[in-house]
Amino acid sequence: FNIAAADTPSIATFFEELAARVGSRSRPRPVPRGLVRAAVGVARRAGRRRGAIGGTPVELLEFVSTGGAYAIDKARLVLGYQPEDSCVDAWAGLYEWWLARRR
Repeated sequence: FNIAAADTPSIATFFEELAARVGSRSRPRPVPRGLVRAAVGVARRAGRRRGAIGGTPVELLEFVSTGGAYAIDKARLVLGYQPEDSCVDAWAGLYEWWLARRR
């Protein structure tokens, strides 16, 4: 089962809403696809020696440009899974928790 949030916003929308939610003045900027492809290529080559990059298995590096959204239909149907938080809610909550722990 893939367990994720109820929504799957675009990456741009996600970061815009998250920045607004946590009070950041940051403005997300798009990264050119060519640069992303080149970075994935470098990571893939480095990962072959290590087996993973930052804990991500080499074979999953290609998914970096998809946003990592998972379909939760099976979890809803079979398990009755009903997520309470949106993607932004979940990440903002994590960020707020992290900030509180740093104080």
